[in-house]
Amino acid sequence: MSVGSRGFVTVWRAIPGGTGAIAGSVETFMKPLEIIMRNLQVRVTLEDPGGRLSWGLPSTNADRISRTNHETGLPWTLRVTDYGPAAARKAWASRRNLLSTGFGLMVLVITVASYFVFRAINRELTVARLQSNFVGAVSHEFRTPLTAMSHLTEMLEEGRATDDRLPHYYRALGRETRRLQRMVESLLDFGRLEAGRPVYHLEDTSASDLVRRVVDEFQAGSDVSRLEFQAPSDRFLVRVDSEAIALALRNLLDNALKYSPESSPVQVRVADRAGLTGISVQDLGLGIPTGEQREVFRKFVRGTAAKTLNVKGTGIGLSIADLIVRAHGGRLELHSQPGQGCRFTVLLPSHSSHQ
Repeated sequence: MSVGSRGFVTVWRAIPGGTGAIAGSVETFMKPLEIIMRNLQVRVTLEDPGGRLSWGLPSTNADRISRTNHETGLPWTLRVTDYGPAAARKAWASRRNLLSTGFGLMVLVITVASYFVFRAINRELTVARLQSNFVGAVSHEFRTPLTAMSHLTEMLEEGRATDDRLPHYYRALGRETRRLQRMVESLLDFGRLEAGRPVYHLEDTSASDLVRRVVDEFQAGSDVSRLEFQAPSDRFLVRVDSEAIALALRNLLDNALKYSPESSPVQVRVADRAGLTGISVQDLGLGIPTGEQREVFRKFVRGTAAKTLNVKGTGIGLSIADLIVRAHGGRLELHSQPGQGCRFTVLLPSHSSHQ
């Protein structure tokens, strides 16, 4: 039914007790379909049997589909047309952009995921390689003193040593025994530090006295006379675990002696560093390139100087020293230039100054 230019619809059906009917304008009934038609990029028009427009906008597009009221069973002729080539191209461009964005996002996700997977695998392979090198280095380090001890023991057991050489052999046997003991203790300490289970017994300690004791013990145990320690008048009181800090210092001294010429001195100093107590160990060796200075504190890592000088080692000495110093609230600094040696400085909070 049409009233003027507006079409109206009445829908009815039989219900218990009578007939139910709904009457309203065509716009009311077609409103829910507008979103669907817009997504499909089509226009729909309804014409009454007399050819008058009941709903929709007249279309001039010849490419349209028509269904008469006899074919649809509706009181109108149904005409469907698309929005035209421009609208079709716009819709296709929109879909293409959406697909391109989705594809680009998928590629980005795959790339990022692949990068992190590759990085994780590469890290695991690097750690596995370093661990393998560590096992080989430890085996070699243990074999050297054990071989020397075995040879000296055989000579003493078989009585092949002359009386004037006995003191020399005993000293050599004691030196190799202490060397082996230090390696075993270093491995045990490294295991405890890695597991996060070290127990430190902190007490007020004179840094000057502690360093002097470590230097004296190191010289006596290694027959090394090129360590130079200048004792300051200030005791530099710090609150530390003496044995743990002594272990860190022994590792620094051992590295300094191994990576510097046998004729060059290794200087040990205790000084004030802006309110902190600084214990420095300086050698005149090859030095460490700038690109390796952060890496050498990682476990199992050994620098190019070790390969150049063919110095054997496990690659855990600096890692142990760094862990111990940081556990005491301090830090381990490195200053080095290739060809000019290295200076490692242990910086610890001063418990009291000028005592």
